[in-house]
Order: sequence, then structure tokens, then C-alpha cells
Amino acid sequence: MCSALSERLREGNLIIVDEWRFDQGKTKEFINALGTLKLSGKTLIVDSLKNTKLMLASRNVQTAKVVNSYGVNIYDLINHQKLVLTPKAVEELTGILQPRARDDEEERYQSHSSEGEPARPARRAPRDKGVQA
Repeated sequence: MCSALSERLREGNLIIVDEWRFDQGKTKEFINALGTLKLSGKTLIVDSLKNTKLMLASRNVQTAKVVNSYGVNIYDLINHQKLVLTPKAVEELTGILQPRARDDEEERYQSHSSEGEPARPARRAPRDKGVQA
């Protein structure tokens, strides 16, 4: 998931907005907001699901999907061209993804042999180059 997020950033398709605020929660307001941000194509918006006006305004727009930071998945990141995050969503995603890095690091240290030597990678069989003697 980290590499998909990095790819959206590298492409320039990651946008951070301060907040999504709508007066009435109407689809027209949401479409105007997407136009203001120049978002066309499939867009994934990550914000709090407590933002009910955003949820109401976006539900009839087929090119946009709104999820919270715990609902983000790799399929949505790859399937949507644009990614829009709020600062709160960035903070939550960072908290979600950082423990995995620490767990991977701990696993690496636990994979050492009991004698304290680092585990060695398995040897590969030599490739047959198709040359006959």
C-alpha cells in the first residue's frame, strides 16, 4: 500500500485538502468542489466518515468514492486516478502503516538462528545455459 501511495504522489495525483465543508450536502456542491480542484476521472477521497454531508453529496457521483482511512485498500488506490486526503486522514494512514514497518523489522531480527548468527539466504541452483560439452 505504501508503494501505491508513493506512486500517486510521484505522478502528482495526490492532493491534500484542509477539509470538505458543504452547506447542504447536495451532489451539485460536491461536483462544484471537484471542478474547483480540477479533479476529473476516478477519484478516491479519504476523510472521516463522520462528515455526513460529504457522504451524502458524493453518493450519486459514480467517478468518486469516499472512504475513511481504515477503509482504504490497495484495489481502490490502484483503480482510482486521483487521491484526495485530509490532514487527519494522512495522520491516520501514517499511524496505520508505520506499525507494519516495525513488525517487519522485528521479524527480520527474529529470523536469525539461535546461535546469534544472521540467517543466510537460500542458495539458488545454477542456471542451465543450454551449452553442451
